[in-house]
Amino acid sequence: MKLTLLALVACAALGAGSASATGSPTGTTRYSAEALLAADVPWATVQTVAGASFWPQMPGFDTRVYQASPQPLATVVQNYRDIDGKTSIQTALYSFGNERNSLAFIQSEAIVGPPIDQVSPAIGDQHFYFVTTLANGSPSTRFYFTQGSVGVFLEVEGARWSKSRITELAAPIAANVKALIAGHLHAPTLPADEISHLPRSSDAPGPLLGTAAVRAEAWATLVHKGSPRTIRDQLVRGGNTTFAFRRYLRQGSSTDVIEVSLFHFGSAETARAWFAPFEAAIQKHPSTILATGSTGSSSAFRFDLENYELRFVAGTYVADVFCYAPYVSTVSPTCATAARTLAQQWYAELPK
Repeated sequence: MKLTLLALVACAALGAGSASATGSPTGTTRYSAEALLAADVPWATVQTVAGASFWPQMPGFDTRVYQASPQPLATVVQNYRDIDGKTSIQTALYSFGNERNSLAFIQSEAIVGPPIDQVSPAIGDQHFYFVTTLANGSPSTRFYFTQGSVGVFLEVEGARWSKSRITELAAPIAANVKALIAGHLHAPTLPADEISHLPRSSDAPGPLLGTAAVRAEAWATLVHKGSPRTIRDQLVRGGNTTFAFRRYLRQGSSTDVIEVSLFHFGSAETARAWFAPFEAAIQKHPSTILATGSTGSSSAFRFDLENYELRFVAGTYVADVFCYAPYVSTVSPTCATAARTLAQQWYAELPK
């Protein structure tokens, strides 16, 4: 019954046609993953609504990696972690190219166990809200909506949020997506000094999925040991309030991605000092160590927890190459060669 009601509303919306922000429902409009990320809710808003302890994680440029029916033309996922608690927030924006596919997306997602509210929050063209219980017993608040050819998903995992509170995150996204559709919002121009030393296009290990200037807080949330605030402060003191980040789909794979991150420090000594704990941690687990190839004397490569990571120092730079499969449990061993090859090419290009 829930799905039938949503389908009837969807058909009515498609029939209207002229009210569509994207023009003809059968036309195709493409937005880059970087543009979708720009349309997401600002981090400052997340902190105002959820709390100052919510920090962003690395952006998920998931185009082609995320598989669905209908298949989005571009996908970006952004997670926020409460570094002082156990609650997390996820936003996901999907560009479907036309309204028909975005409506098919929300219809398919409406098949859920708990009752859904299709009345409020009244955001976007179609929308529904519900709260469910996860396998571990914690609550999960979820809200879906479409805006033209873009589908949006928000989840607060570990907390029950009211409709008014989830609206405070959803409304800015809806406004930004409208601006994107109208041509008033674009992917930001990234600082040349941050991205100019990323791997050359000729060295790409596969299709480029997205590039961003990422805040130090995102890197700090990846650390399993130590204080995220301490690690953030170390990066900021070293001149890395933001750093260059890029994700590729590994050539020949539909599941493996290769991510590169580049940090620039004020001196080679500072760069080596920041790299040293990573190398020391790997040395404590010899079974995880892999050959680094031609990536300099300060480099380390390991395979652990179904991911490959090679980090090296080149002059005042520290570069990180990370290969894993975000949507499946096992990464291909081919990742090792792909990561090492890219790291060697990148090391040869970076200033020493």
